Amino acid sequence: MSKIPFLAIGNDELKDNENVGEFETCPNCGEQHKVRYGEKVNKDGSRTKPKFLSFIDCQNGSYLVGINGKRLK
Repeated sequence: MSKIPFLAIGNDELKDNENVGEFETCPNCGEQHKVRYGEKVNKDGSRTKPKFLSFIDCQNGSYLVGINGKRLK
């Protein structure tokens, strides 16, 4: 059986009353980067952005900054 990668985050790891903004601070470089969201591919092939996972892109890769609209601590 191959290993399946996963990420587990509890409610205590999300900031209360702090929603993800249009720009967030990068944990890599400390600069502000524009937030982007993961896409959901629907059965009909269309794509939507449910804003469940929030990412920023930096020179070395992408960083998860929020889940379901809440910032990570």
